[in-house]
Amino acid sequence: MFSACLATAGYAAPFARTLSDAKLRDYVAAFNRTDEELYTNSIPNAAAADFLADAVPRFECPDAEIERTYYFRWWTYRKHLRRTPDGWVVTEFLPDVGWAGKHNTISCPLGHHLREGRWLRDGRYLDDYTRFMVRQGNVAGTKAYACWPAWAALERERVTGDTSAANRLADDFVRNYETWERGWSARIWTSRPVSWLPTGYKAERGLFDFDGNHEGTEFALSPEGARPMVNAAMWAEAQAISAIAARTGRPDVAARFASRAKGLEEAIRNRLWNEEKGFFVTLTTNGVQDSVCELHGYAPFYFRLPLDARHAVAWNRLMREDGFFAPKGLTFPARSTPGFRSDMDLSRHECLWDGPSWPYATSVALTALYETLQGEASCPIGAKDFVTLLRQYAQQHVRVREDG
Repeated sequence: MFSACLATAGYAAPFARTLSDAKLRDYVAAFNRTDEELYTNSIPNAAAADFLADAVPRFECPDAEIERTYYFRWWTYRKHLRRTPDGWVVTEFLPDVGWAGKHNTISCPLGHHLREGRWLRDGRYLDDYTRFMVRQGNVAGTKAYACWPAWAALERERVTGDTSAANRLADDFVRNYETWERGWSARIWTSRPVSWLPTGYKAERGLFDFDGNHEGTEFALSPEGARPMVNAAMWAEAQAISAIAARTGRPDVAARFASRAKGLEEAIRNRLWNEEKGFFVTLTTNGVQDSVCELHGYAPFYFRLPLDARHAVAWNRLMREDGFFAPKGLTFPARSTPGFRSDMDLSRHECLWDGPSWPYATSVALTALYETLQGEASCPIGAKDFVTLLRQYAQQHVRVREDG
């Protein structure tokens, strides 16, 4: 998503020349020198320069930090490409972790991987990965995390122009959505004692219930229930499935999912929008609208859900210090939220979403802002704020060790 966001920053257009091979290789050499290569997948550091020279778009800009981060992210993405007997996949972690699925894959970052990796010149990496994930990769059911494979496949088409990959997976996308609709019981790890939440579509509210842990936001301050990210994602999935069905000669399926999308759109706008807060929030399992504002409240903007002018006030929180803005990066909950914690006490848990800044959520918010600024809707913040946040996001990729 970093690469997708760069268009709004206005850096690419003035430059006709292309970053030279020598400069790209200098970047890679610097990244390799400072890396402890403890784990490798299919493309080790020694092959990184040749791979990037052939595989990724060149980018050049006058901000050295942003330019360096662009290539650092591709250098890092390359580390997670793994060739398997089932084809290419993208892992979330380099070491194998016990909570991952086959080939160390996890559905939580799937949409993120496809959105950013769509710029790879060779389509086989993400063709294989998408096919594997929707057929074998736990994108639905008790081990699933929130994800949006059909919508991400169409977003990828906007770059590649190739519709065949998504068309081949049309039935898989439908099956995945219908499994989410039926739902399952999700184990809520952050509750004491551990409890179970019946997930899935709740017809009485017209929304999907889901827990924060399986949204990928453990220890979030918002309650379990109909969360903005999950419901905006399912709206996007329904829209995408309808579009794929329409172009592949299945009008009945197209109409069915268009109807689902319409119902979700209305419920998100009417039941997840907190007028007092001016923000999209969670609707609890007992039907009470919550007041906690979190970065994933920008998800309806990220997925381009049709919104009214009144929803633009949500952007007022982004640059305020009692909102999400902080010296080192956007925090996940607004900083004025009761229970907000500025520490990162890993003795509590390795994933804490009750205060710290998470680049994954930041990339969702920045892409949502990009979509808003590119659209026709008014926005109380502008391109200058976007560039401020993009620079801040780039700086988050640098770790300064104790020895300087």
